[in-house]
Amino acid sequence: MTFRLLSLRHAGHLAGLGVLGKNTLLINDKLGNMIQLGALLLNEKLEGDPIAPYEACKAECQLCIRSCPQKALDGFTVNQQACRPISCFKNERGFVLKKCWECRRICPNHAGIMMDNENAA
Repeated sequence: MTFRLLSLRHAGHLAGLGVLGKNTLLINDKLGNMIQLGALLLNEKLEGDPIAPYEACKAECQLCIRSCPQKALDGFTVNQQACRPISCFKNERGFVLKKCWECRRICPNHAGIMMDNENAA
């Protein structure tokens, strides 16, 4: 049996759910980046929605990159070895929780894509 990784962010982008931001998160025009993705794998061919026609990040915006405490973002990818140890933890009941979401919080599009990112720098 062969196992392959499935990037839900990339699958979400290809399914038309949003676009990938400089923080490498899927950003939806109405819901922003504060979404959790899940998948159901089927052995059926389904017709997808068109790729999202909008962009999330302005070229000059560096907020998420500059605010990352681990310096794990470069605007194109994330250094998972630096990010994961501080981004998630298991509580005493075994649930995986987020403890760092600075790149989500600082993003001007965290709650939906702002058509005028005037506060992005």
